[in-house]
Amino acid sequence: MSVVDGEQPPPIHRPGVLSVQQQVITDLAVYSQGQPVAADIAERERVGIQRYGTPLQPGNGRSMIRDAYDENLDLVIYLRGAITEQGETEDLVLAYDRAINLAIQIREML
Repeated sequence: MSVVDGEQPPPIHRPGVLSVQQQVITDLAVYSQGQPVAADIAERERVGIQRYGTPLQPGNGRSMIRDAYDENLDLVIYLRGAITEQGETEDLVLAYDRAINLAIQIREML
């Protein structure tokens, strides 16, 4: 049986705990081009609260590493699809290669 088999429980809300999105938004302040990404993350937080009833918080009853791995697998798939649609541009191929290597690295953490 694989370490990634099975479903994870729904997230639980932890009152008073800063969301992971807000932590990332704070981290992005040091990046010169971070503001648009911070705005996108704030919107994702809004959507997540609407969808799941809680922001993404540490200690929410789920494995963050497992969620990161699952999401990274989606990233690999979407980037490969973009290469098929748009051609092998240098930026896409580099992003695809980085995503694959990140998936391998995260998988080793599970």
